Amino acid sequence: MKRFIALNLLYGCLVALFSGIVLPHASQAADLLALQDVPPTISLVPVMADPNPNYNHVMGEKKVGKLISLEALSSTFTINYLPSGAGSSGDICTDWPSDVQSAFSAAVNIWASKLTSSVPIVIDACWATNLPSGVLGHSGAVNYFKDFTNAPKPGTYYQASLANSLAGRRLGTNSADIYMAFSRVYNWYFGTDGYPPASQHDFISVVAHEIGHGLGFTGSLTVSSGQGSWENGGYPIAYDQFTIDSSYQQLINTVVYPNPSTILGSALTGGGIYFNGTNATAANGGTKVKLYAPSTWSSGSSYSHLDYNTYSTTANALMVYAISSGRAIHDQGTVTMGLLKDLGWQVSTVSFMPGAPTIGIATSGNAQATVSFTPPASNGGSSITGYTITSSPGNITKTGTASPITVTGLTNGTAYTFTVKATNAIGTGPASAASNSVTPIAVTTVPGAPTIGIVSAGNTQAIVRFTAPSSNGGSAITGYMVTTNPGNMTKTGTASPMTITGLTNGTTYTFTVKATNAIGTGPASSASNIVSIDYVDGDCNGNGAIEISDALFALRITVNLDPATPTALSKGDINKDGKIDISDALYILRKVVGLI
Repeated sequence: MKRFIALNLLYGCLVALFSGIVLPHASQAADLLALQDVPPTISLVPVMADPNPNYNHVMGEKKVGKLISLEALSSTFTINYLPSGAGSSGDICTDWPSDVQSAFSAAVNIWASKLTSSVPIVIDACWATNLPSGVLGHSGAVNYFKDFTNAPKPGTYYQASLANSLAGRRLGTNSADIYMAFSRVYNWYFGTDGYPPASQHDFISVVAHEIGHGLGFTGSLTVSSGQGSWENGGYPIAYDQFTIDSSYQQLINTVVYPNPSTILGSALTGGGIYFNGTNATAANGGTKVKLYAPSTWSSGSSYSHLDYNTYSTTANALMVYAISSGRAIHDQGTVTMGLLKDLGWQVSTVSFMPGAPTIGIATSGNAQATVSFTPPASNGGSSITGYTITSSPGNITKTGTASPITVTGLTNGTAYTFTVKATNAIGTGPASAASNSVTPIAVTTVPGAPTIGIVSAGNTQAIVRFTAPSSNGGSAITGYMVTTNPGNMTKTGTASPMTITGLTNGTTYTFTVKATNAIGTGPASSASNIVSIDYVDGDCNGNGAIEISDALFALRITVNLDPATPTALSKGDINKDGKIDISDALYILRKVVGLI
């Protein structure tokens, strides 16, 4: 065995000499010589001992007592427990105690029950004596591959375990897929019940965390002397494809973030970087997933973990950068599983919160409103159990199982909009867009008064224009009624404008309009402008004859040199469209010169 390790190390030195490659594990050297398909720099990602103890237990949906069983496993892991004297990247291994191996197997089964892969995942595991201070464990992929059969994205590196699963076969040689080491110097808890004492670190939680990194939860971007960069021969790894800034710009977009550049370094240490995969976002309630980006770059911790402040006290705490003593986290959390699904893993038995419903129309009633909507495009993999409508203002809520839902307890006379959220067994998803604004009103009144508009006159008729009242009284308006003065002649209709016929030429009139709903007819509008009914269309100055001055007056109104007075409108608006324009001026001119 020692001879085999020495040969591998020699291979690694030769490759590093000629290509400048930094290797995390000696066994990848033969793959490099055979495939040349590993990115130039692969770093180990640590999980740190959290100096801030947090004793709340985030338990999985599966009883932790069954973690050591093979029940319902959908993928296979093979663990090579490295012997004393082995190791990689400076790690010095010692022999594995049997109780430690048992806890390790329990941690493996957390993942084996959530991922589906036809290709076994192989781990080289070191029980190390010399990890850096504060490091509970670290891990990294042994090999990376790109442009293989079934690769989701071209020109993108995938960790060996994921690449093998996607390709449906082992790629390269028979080396391990993942290398990981754990510090034997810590006070560990090797039990599987999920309740470590306050002074001990839960070994299962730490191993499960590092397996997550080996499966692909890690990126290649780094910061050195203020310069952000990524190498890999110009190719990103899968995780990098989904990382963005707060403006949704990809961090690997070299137009926005040159490689290398201080602007990329600032983004990576600015506290505003995110993972924006479709499934991770859905699991995060419809919002992009915040990543750990402290102001001082922390190699291995920055960028490749969920944001500590956002997730450390949630069900998604497994993949924050540090785990405290006295805490057990035996479930990956839906955000992590969504992230791995975005990378390309076939995820089993995992559901997310539903997406946002699509808002429909809100209609008001007496101290209430009825809101319609359509279900979200995705139910998150779990049946939707209900919907919640929320008002703004007031945050008044109403739940139901289907559209529409009526929200009661509103204040009449107050304008409201509404949003709707969907809930499944996992939780409540993001809110829809806001609805149209409605104002509840008691259905006991007639409509308000319409607003009168311009009235234009013609031969024995007039055209009356108006707008609907600001309040319909709480009931839909069914019609309008126009009344003349003098004469009290009436005309009914359903919309503006309305033409009143049977008027007397040579008589001046004004007009009012009322609105009607199911309760009754409301008050009249104010009186319209005065119009004189006359068969002499085009007589803008009202002297009983059509002259060149009328045509010029109409033309001046058209080009806004003179105002369009009601008197001029009543005679000069030939086509009765409520305005005097060039067609009216031309008609008058043709009539003056005797063409019509």
